[in-house]
Amino acid sequence: MANEVALLNCLMNKGWQKLFTYWNNIHYTTPILFSCSALAIYFGIKYLQQEKIFRLFIFYCISSILLINITLDLISNFLTLKGKSYVSFLEIINSLFALIEIAIFLFFFNSVLNTRKVRAACLTIGCIFALTTFIFWLEILLTNYNKHNIRSTSYLLNYFELLILLVFCLIHFYDIFSNIKYQDLPISQNPSIWISSGIFFYCVVSLPSLLIGEILMNNKSVYFTMGAIHYVAFSILFIFIAKAFSCKTSLAV
Repeated sequence: MANEVALLNCLMNKGWQKLFTYWNNIHYTTPILFSCSALAIYFGIKYLQQEKIFRLFIFYCISSILLINITLDLISNFLTLKGKSYVSFLEIINSLFALIEIAIFLFFFNSVLNTRKVRAACLTIGCIFALTTFIFWLEILLTNYNKHNIRSTSYLLNYFELLILLVFCLIHFYDIFSNIKYQDLPISQNPSIWISSGIFFYCVVSLPSLLIGEILMNNKSVYFTMGAIHYVAFSILFIFIAKAFSCKTSLAV
């Protein structure tokens, strides 16, 4: 019994060491991400509205804390998994969050743009992304997919997601500045433009940082710096979502 307790303490100490080393490598940007997502949840609850999109964004913020901060950031550093098993765990969680993220953002764009073509595009893209993600999980679990292929496929899913969201942001910006229904509402009080601006910034910054991070994965310093930039953009997205909540106006004007 004493040996088991000593082993557990040893594993816990190593886990905390790994966690703080990881935080140091990425310049403590994941604790910043946690703070920003918690802030968005606070504003979402404070200005709670009976609107599905509003509630979905609160769920999105909670998912970020559960999957990114708790699972990928905290729990992963205490696991004894190694090699392919460890990479598989990380990328399954990462792709699960990406699936939740694109589903909620597509629902948002479908609601604010609200045209037959946009609805068809959102439904088609959502189904393709979900199917591709499920196939990716099956390949990880049932085939001899190696670590390199797992990471590369996960990055491709992220690229596809961010590019799609970037296109929808541009369409939404065009709609806002050309549609008469937005003219009586100040831009600063338009929650949908705050969210689209946050998504746009997140995509524009994250796409090159993820690409550079993947290419220079063997250069740990550059890899972690690119990861830190990605988390900063992610954090700013949550600040913009918090601002959108505080507008106290319908997200779908």
